[in-house]
Amino acid sequence: MNALKNIIIIFFSGVIFTSIFLFGLFIYVSYDLPKISSLSDYNPPIPSRIYTKDKKLLLEIGKERRSIVAFDQIPKRVLNAFLSAEDDNFYNHKGVDYFGLARAMLANLKAGRVVQGGSTITQQVAKSLLLSREKTIARKMRDFLLAIKIEEKFTKEEILYLYLNQVYLGGGYYGIRTAFKGYFNKDLEQATVAECALIAGLLVAPGKYSPYVNPLRAKQRQGYVLKRMFDTGKITEIEYKNAKQEEIKILKKDPFVMLGGHFTDWIRQRVMDQVGAENFLNNGFEVYTTLDYSLQEKAEVLIKASTEELDRRQGFKGPIKNISSTEITNFEIEQRKFLFENKSGFFSFRPDGTVVDEYANDLNEFTKRDTLNSFKTLKPHERKYAVIGNPEKDEAKKILDLQKNFQAVVLQVSDQMRIVFASVGGARVFIPYDGYKWAHERINTEEPKYFPFVQNPSSFLKAGDIIWLKIQKHDQVVWNYIFDKFKKTPNLQSLESFYKEQKFHLASLEQEAEAEGALFSLNPNNSEIVAMVGGKNFEKSQFNRVIQANRQPGSAFKPFIYATALENGFTPSSILIDSPQALGGVDSNLDWKPRNYDGEFLGEMTFRRALETSRNIPTIKLLQDLG
Repeated sequence: MNALKNIIIIFFSGVIFTSIFLFGLFIYVSYDLPKISSLSDYNPPIPSRIYTKDKKLLLEIGKERRSIVAFDQIPKRVLNAFLSAEDDNFYNHKGVDYFGLARAMLANLKAGRVVQGGSTITQQVAKSLLLSREKTIARKMRDFLLAIKIEEKFTKEEILYLYLNQVYLGGGYYGIRTAFKGYFNKDLEQATVAECALIAGLLVAPGKYSPYVNPLRAKQRQGYVLKRMFDTGKITEIEYKNAKQEEIKILKKDPFVMLGGHFTDWIRQRVMDQVGAENFLNNGFEVYTTLDYSLQEKAEVLIKASTEELDRRQGFKGPIKNISSTEITNFEIEQRKFLFENKSGFFSFRPDGTVVDEYANDLNEFTKRDTLNSFKTLKPHERKYAVIGNPEKDEAKKILDLQKNFQAVVLQVSDQMRIVFASVGGARVFIPYDGYKWAHERINTEEPKYFPFVQNPSSFLKAGDIIWLKIQKHDQVVWNYIFDKFKKTPNLQSLESFYKEQKFHLASLEQEAEAEGALFSLNPNNSEIVAMVGGKNFEKSQFNRVIQANRQPGSAFKPFIYATALENGFTPSSILIDSPQALGGVDSNLDWKPRNYDGEFLGEMTFRRALETSRNIPTIKLLQDLG
């Protein structure tokens, strides 16, 4: 009897002690709770944006990638997906779902690990916006208390507004609007039920359930959310079944890229200097510039083409490298993989959890070259000139953009036909005479030197060379580009038939230009900048040659010399001499012999004529006279 009495006393003492402890802890954690009034002034970090004058986005930059969306602009299916995933009893509780908490505790005890969370959306708002993410009993009690207070002060819609704009959904995306744009390149109203369920499923663990990292887990989590939506009556059975079978397109490439690199970065730096970096990165500035993007695009193309043309005039630098005949097939396979993956802007997320790129690559396709009947009939002396073209359904054509440079491996070089055959990821291309005739030996000298066109491609290329080329046209007949003299060779009738029934991609020989360039364009009526190109490739060189480069003034300095001469007794009719001159150096080898642009000397001419025609020699002599 005494033993039972002692047990009862110990039990009630423990209950009392526990109650006192919990009450004390409750008082302690409620003593320094953050003020929920700060939620009324919700002001999360928002990226800033830089636009052209016609509102084309050039750059979005910030510490957190987020775009705020008003509650009344959120479609019902988006709300339903998040409620089903996180808190389907949201509209019935007052901040804490005690039944949901008990259910989660039982599930976790049964599993022996944490498999469910009992936090409501209101508690998650409290934790995300007012508390730290530490996992302690004190922090958990704080979010209980704060959730109750938040429910007393804010409406359910206001709480959801805070929650859906604050949540992190992987990929660097904060808030639902940015996430749907980042994953699908869609606005919220365009999202399907399946897409909503996929995004809502990321909430619990964005990394673990990412379709990029683990598509099978992402599919399982999406299925769970869809089942919850169906079980709670938020979607019909037909919608549920259709959503489970829907194939979703997910972006592979970040839709937020910087355009007009050198100009946009210059604007970014100037604005940051004025408003402060932290301010600019967090407070959503909208910067509108005077740039005309249609002209900017043309300027960038022009600079790239001009620098390449200038570089070609200096001659061919030679192939990138040479590989053995045994390495060619492996090179083609690896390049094909890279080209298909790089070209694909999205992948399809299939109902079974597998993914397939936008441009599916059949690695064996490039080896499936029809052995044409005409090839079998070729004579031995004809076969040495024969290269089999592309299959009729050449998938690689989809990824070989016109006017774009690609690396290629040389397969065969024919001086007789004046053709270079090469492969870009298994796709057969050819370079005719007009595409390589510029490739003379690269010799840079101070004296002007003129080179004849190259006749024989074997003088600078051989099989196995890795080169740059540019695709000019698809599906071309090689025979139309073969050297006419070769076509007249007797006994080539079978070779002619062979080539006329095949298709190749027409290309030109290219190389990476060493030259750089810049372009700066102003509107003369109002001095607005309409185009700025600080170099041919911003990704490779951020040096802005418009703003940062110190260049020689060249002939632009001549007016200052002639103006000074007019102030010192010269007149427009004064006679100047345009004749050869040597300015002495340390020795005769270092003498400077200036030239005119045309390489000629015109003798006597007037002061006015020398300025009009921008003659170098008379200007130098004039400067010598002035001192």
